[in-house]
Amino acid sequence: MSATKSNVLSIAPDLAAVPDVTFDTYLALSLFYIDQTSFGTMAVMAQSFLCAHLITSMGFGCNASLTSPGVASLTVGPNSISFSGSAQSADTDYSRTKYGQQFLALRALVTAGGLSIWPTEALTAYDLTWVEVA
Repeated sequence: MSATKSNVLSIAPDLAAVPDVTFDTYLALSLFYIDQTSFGTMAVMAQSFLCAHLITSMGFGCNASLTSPGVASLTVGPNSISFSGSAQSADTDYSRTKYGQQFLALRALVTAGGLSIWPTEALTAYDLTWVEVA
């Protein structure tokens, strides 16, 4: 099951004026980032937040202002220091919008250290008896 424009607007009403063709494009794009098995029952919600993030990142919506990626340089008196943007994590872009931040929070619920954690219903097909090693 995939998210709809209605799902996205329920969490991002400020995107109501975005044209349908834009929604269709970003709903389709965001689906590629959502693993239905990993997200389970949260897949539609995750896709909705990701779609809202992508649309907002493109400058749509009344709350389209993006959060700052961080301090680039600092000067105090005659001393100055610059920070490279190359050390930022791949998730920095998601943290630039409130919707991306929510997507990251949902993703954190289903992943641990880059490994997917299966939803409970997926585990019932496996015998996961713990064996204690002495």
